[in-house]
Amino acid sequence: MNETRNRILLFLFPLLLMAGCGHRETAPNIVLVTLDTTRPDYLGCYGNDWVETPTLDRVASEGVLFEDAVCQIPTTLSSHTAILTSLYPRTSGVRSGVVIVPDEVTTLAEHLKTQGYQTAAFVAAAVLEKKYNLDQGFDVYNDGPFHPVERPAAEVNEKVLEWLEGTHDPQKPSFLWIHYYDPHSPYSPPQEWVEKYTPNYKGPINGSADQITRLIASRGQIANATDLEHLRGLYAGEISQLDREIGEFLEKLRKKLPAEKTILSFIADHGEELGEHDNFFHGEHLYDPAVRIPWIMTYPNRIPAGSKVTKMVHSLDFVPTLLALAGLPPMNQSEGFDLSTAILTQSEPERGNLVSYLENEDDRFLDEGDKVLAARSARWKFIENSNHKRPETLFGKLVNEDLDSPMFAQVFIKGSSFASIAAHIRYHTDESHPLRHEYPDLSSIPTTMIQAIQLGVDPLHSEAAQSGVLETPNPGWRVSVTPNLYERARDYALTMGYETKHMVIESLVVNLAIPWNLEKTTALVDNLELIVKEGSSDNVKWKRRVIADMESGETRDALKDTGVGPKHTPNYSWAQESAFPGPRNLSQRIEVTFEPPPPSQVLNELYDLQTDPKELDNLMSPEAPTDIDQNLLVQIRDGMTDRLENWKEGASSYNAEAASLSAEDRANLKAIGYFE
Repeated sequence: MNETRNRILLFLFPLLLMAGCGHRETAPNIVLVTLDTTRPDYLGCYGNDWVETPTLDRVASEGVLFEDAVCQIPTTLSSHTAILTSLYPRTSGVRSGVVIVPDEVTTLAEHLKTQGYQTAAFVAAAVLEKKYNLDQGFDVYNDGPFHPVERPAAEVNEKVLEWLEGTHDPQKPSFLWIHYYDPHSPYSPPQEWVEKYTPNYKGPINGSADQITRLIASRGQIANATDLEHLRGLYAGEISQLDREIGEFLEKLRKKLPAEKTILSFIADHGEELGEHDNFFHGEHLYDPAVRIPWIMTYPNRIPAGSKVTKMVHSLDFVPTLLALAGLPPMNQSEGFDLSTAILTQSEPERGNLVSYLENEDDRFLDEGDKVLAARSARWKFIENSNHKRPETLFGKLVNEDLDSPMFAQVFIKGSSFASIAAHIRYHTDESHPLRHEYPDLSSIPTTMIQAIQLGVDPLHSEAAQSGVLETPNPGWRVSVTPNLYERARDYALTMGYETKHMVIESLVVNLAIPWNLEKTTALVDNLELIVKEGSSDNVKWKRRVIADMESGETRDALKDTGVGPKHTPNYSWAQESAFPGPRNLSQRIEVTFEPPPPSQVLNELYDLQTDPKELDNLMSPEAPTDIDQNLLVQIRDGMTDRLENWKEGASSYNAEAASLSAEDRANLKAIGYFE
């Protein structure tokens, strides 16, 4: 029996080997094109009849279009990480735009390398630079130069074609990732598209990042209906121009990577808010304009042309679906679903009542109190706001000092776990800079607020620790520290197009905002300080500049209520604390009691996307008009809440680190007690 089996195996082995070689020879090329900040409702293939997108419309007609696709987080680095790993941001730890993708996470490029693929990536924005570690598994990762933080599609295409003509090996299957940033703000399409979409506009809106920032700050109150129509027209022009660039590029690409041998996918990382709910940009909110995305795939002779998947899918589904279509092994630990059977048989995915979990970007580096979370099904969306912090409630002091060298601000805090430091930076011009002391609040000059982040995410902290400037935290106290104010303010200015010649720290503040479900907080604060780097590169010195020391117990040293934030009543007193030696050992105690907020501010949200696709009526608000039985609404709300809570219990197995923090930096800080 064994001899017979051996003869059969001996006969079959060459056939199996040939089959294996045949699989390698016929393994498809894979081209992933990610469209930054692209809304599906601005594409013709998704029903838009006024924005010209002939290229993407044609591609959609050649393959499958996912009618209801959503991303997991509306920000570039985190969403791309989710697309390329099939892991929720909560799982991977990549939940903000400044963290490193952990080495332990397996990317699609790493997986395809094990299957014999050559891999290349060409990204269009600094937010995807190598330092964020999303280049894992790529033979080539082209990330610049940028001007100053992005580069146009034409330049990206040129780099891709250079690779295809150069080091690309036509004998091996290719995985090519191309990232386009063009639709991202500022919105500045060629004049041709401006004349097409808003030809007669004479108002002030020009689509600049500065104006979008002001629209965000004013919740759109500085723009009328005509202004908003023009803003949307500028965004549409960006989409149309990108579509044209892609069309010209695809003709050249297919000469190197023939369509019949290539799986081509277009998917967006997130959408964009253009005035819906009085919101603009993306990252903070979880309404559909920011989280719905276009997703198209083609694979001639495999994916039926003109097919559609109407049920909700999410960006995590890209990797498992792609690998199944390519006949490749699945990745381990994928949190997405394989949609290949539904695509090939033109049937609906069989996976029950899918819920996709969403989260916003956390500007304060993984402070759970600043997170908004949501659960979305094909029909319902539940947004959890109740644990989200109130708007900034600031207590501080005017500083008005030039920000012309590396420095950070710190304050010692006891009591409230939510209290944190921030610095208000104003970008002065040559004309306004001499007037900064006489007129401290020049409201027409651009500003930014640089918030505290987890101590140690900036190498500057480690430098200061080695120099002895940072002290060991006192028992019961913690230190809230900003990042390098100079670097962060300059980077933000470059992104927004502001001048950096006269950056000024206008004020240092302590933010005492607390979650909506709490009404009162108490914090002790002491030693509000700037730590400034001085001297030459050969003789670096750090200087501690005390902005407020509570030792005097005098009003002049106290942090004052700025009046910013929801309605609240502060109460000040002085507390004796031996942690900080001095004549009186005093610290300032600030008690803040918030007035009950209007229900609309604190309520969690529930929307029926079937009858209310624009999410206008929160069904959990008493004022919401609805014909849905209240008992049914309670069941839906509780069901979505339970699912979201169960999902939140699955903590990440990876510790998030900022892109600039090394193991040595962390060790230096840990040695003096900053991570205890």
